[in-house]
Amino acid sequence: LLDEMAHVVVPESLYIDGADNILVSAEDFGDLREMQSLMRLLHEKRALTGLLERELKAEEKAAGDTGRLHGVSIGSESGIPALAGMSLVSRVYRHKGHPVGVLGILGSKRMEYSRMLGLVDYIGSLVTREMRTWTGEEEG
Repeated sequence: LLDEMAHVVVPESLYIDGADNILVSAEDFGDLREMQSLMRLLHEKRALTGLLERELKAEEKAAGDTGRLHGVSIGSESGIPALAGMSLVSRVYRHKGHPVGVLGILGSKRMEYSRMLGLVDYIGSLVTREMRTWTGEEEG
Protein backbone atom coordinates (compact mmCIF):
# COMPACT_ATOMS: atom_id res chain seq x y z
CA LEU A 1 0.00 0.00 0.00
CA LEU A 2 2.75 2.45 0.94
CA ASP A 3 4.62 1.74 -2.28
CA GLU A 4 1.53 2.69 -4.28
CA MET A 5 0.83 5.90 -2.32
CA ALA A 6 3.34 7.86 -4.40
CA HIS A 7 1.18 7.25 -7.48
CA VAL A 8 -2.11 8.41 -5.95
CA VAL A 9 -2.57 12.12 -5.43
CA VAL A 10 -6.21 13.13 -5.29
CA PRO A 11 -7.89 16.00 -3.46
CA GLU A 12 -9.62 13.54 -1.15
CA SER A 13 -6.20 12.38 0.11
CA LEU A 14 -5.42 15.89 1.38
CA TYR A 15 -5.99 16.22 5.11
CA ILE A 16 -6.54 19.77 6.36
CA ASP A 17 -6.79 20.65 10.02
CA GLY A 18 -6.77 23.95 11.85
CA ALA A 19 -8.16 26.04 8.99
CA ASP A 20 -10.36 27.85 11.49
CA ASN A 21 -7.19 29.15 13.18
CA ILE A 22 -6.64 31.38 10.16
CA LEU A 23 -9.75 33.32 11.14
CA VAL A 24 -8.17 34.21 14.49
CA SER A 25 -5.63 36.36 12.64
CA ALA A 26 -7.87 37.42 9.77
CA GLU A 27 -6.42 40.94 9.77
CA ASP A 28 -3.09 39.46 8.61
CA PHE A 29 -4.65 38.08 5.45
CA GLY A 30 -6.46 40.98 3.86
CA ASP A 31 -10.07 41.84 3.14
CA LEU A 32 -13.20 39.71 3.39
CA ARG A 33 -13.09 38.67 -0.28
CA GLU A 34 -9.57 37.34 0.13
CA MET A 35 -10.63 35.37 3.21
CA GLN A 36 -13.65 33.93 1.36
CA SER A 37 -11.42 32.92 -1.54
CA LEU A 38 -8.97 31.27 0.84
CA MET A 39 -11.72 29.35 2.65
CA ARG A 40 -13.09 28.14 -0.72
CA LEU A 41 -9.60 27.00 -1.68
CA LEU A 42 -9.22 25.04 1.56
CA HIS A 43 -12.64 23.47 1.13
CA GLU A 44 -12.19 22.46 -2.52
CA LYS A 45 -8.61 21.20 -2.00
CA ARG A 46 -7.84 20.72 -5.72
CA ALA A 47 -5.42 23.67 -6.08
CA LEU A 48 -3.66 22.84 -2.83
CA THR A 49 -3.29 19.23 -3.93
CA GLY A 50 -1.61 20.45 -7.11
CA LEU A 51 0.76 22.66 -5.14
CA LEU A 52 1.76 19.82 -2.82
CA GLU A 53 2.12 17.46 -5.77
CA ARG A 54 4.64 19.92 -7.25
CA GLU A 55 6.57 19.68 -3.96
CA LEU A 56 6.68 15.90 -4.34
CA LYS A 57 7.97 16.19 -7.91
CA ALA A 58 10.60 18.75 -6.90
CA GLU A 59 11.76 16.36 -4.17
CA GLU A 60 12.03 13.50 -6.67
CA LYS A 61 14.21 15.64 -8.94
CA ALA A 62 16.39 16.91 -6.07
CA ALA A 63 16.87 13.48 -4.51
CA GLY A 64 19.64 12.71 -6.96
CA ASP A 65 21.51 15.76 -5.69
CA THR A 66 21.51 16.56 -2.00
CA GLY A 67 17.81 15.93 -1.43
CA ARG A 68 15.55 18.84 -0.51
CA LEU A 69 13.99 18.59 2.90
CA HIS A 70 11.80 21.68 2.90
CA GLY A 71 9.81 23.80 0.57
CA VAL A 72 8.90 27.39 1.38
CA SER A 73 6.43 29.22 -0.81
CA ILE A 74 5.77 32.85 0.09
CA GLY A 75 2.82 34.78 -1.32
CA SER A 76 2.41 34.61 -5.06
CA GLU A 77 5.29 32.10 -5.41
CA SER A 78 2.68 29.36 -5.01
CA GLY A 79 1.00 30.36 -8.25
CA ILE A 80 -2.38 30.34 -6.48
CA PRO A 81 -4.00 33.80 -6.24
CA ALA A 82 -5.89 32.92 -3.06
CA LEU A 83 -2.54 32.31 -1.31
CA ALA A 84 -1.01 35.69 -2.21
CA GLY A 85 -1.14 36.80 1.42
CA MET A 86 0.04 33.48 2.84
CA SER A 87 3.10 31.27 3.13
CA LEU A 88 3.39 27.51 2.93
CA VAL A 89 6.19 25.67 4.70
CA SER A 90 6.33 22.04 3.64
CA ARG A 91 8.39 18.88 3.99
CA VAL A 92 8.27 15.78 1.85
CA TYR A 93 8.50 12.48 3.68
CA ARG A 94 9.79 9.28 2.15
CA HIS A 95 9.30 5.53 2.28
CA LYS A 96 12.00 3.18 0.99
CA GLY A 97 13.72 6.11 -0.67
CA HIS A 98 10.64 7.34 -2.52
CA PRO A 99 8.70 10.51 -1.68
CA VAL A 100 5.20 9.47 -0.60
CA GLY A 101 3.67 12.51 1.07
CA VAL A 102 3.96 16.15 2.03
CA LEU A 103 3.35 17.84 5.34
CA GLY A 104 2.69 21.55 5.25
CA ILE A 105 1.85 24.52 7.41
CA LEU A 106 -0.10 27.32 5.78
CA GLY A 107 -0.08 30.65 7.55
CA SER A 108 0.63 34.34 7.47
CA LYS A 109 3.64 35.61 5.57
CA ARG A 110 4.77 36.88 8.99
CA MET A 111 4.96 33.38 10.50
CA GLU A 112 8.03 32.26 12.44
CA TYR A 113 9.69 30.39 9.59
CA SER A 114 12.44 28.73 11.62
CA ARG A 115 9.88 27.40 14.11
CA MET A 116 7.57 26.12 11.35
CA LEU A 117 10.48 24.47 9.49
CA GLY A 118 11.46 22.71 12.71
CA LEU A 119 7.88 21.60 13.30
CA VAL A 120 7.32 20.09 9.84
CA ASP A 121 10.75 18.46 10.06
CA TYR A 122 9.91 16.88 13.42
CA ILE A 123 6.46 15.65 12.34
CA GLY A 124 7.92 14.37 9.06
CA SER A 125 10.51 12.33 10.95
CA LEU A 126 7.75 10.87 13.15
CA VAL A 127 5.72 9.88 10.07
CA THR A 128 8.77 8.32 8.42
CA ARG A 129 9.63 6.38 11.58
CA GLU A 130 6.06 5.13 11.91
CA MET A 131 6.00 3.96 8.28
CA ARG A 132 9.22 2.04 8.93
CA THR A 133 7.60 0.19 11.82
CA TRP A 134 4.67 -0.80 9.59
CA THR A 135 7.00 -2.48 7.12
CA GLY A 136 9.52 -3.88 9.64
CA GLU A 137 12.40 -1.71 8.35
CA GLU A 138 15.36 -1.13 10.63
CA GLU A 139 16.04 2.37 11.89
CA GLY A 140 18.84 4.07 10.06
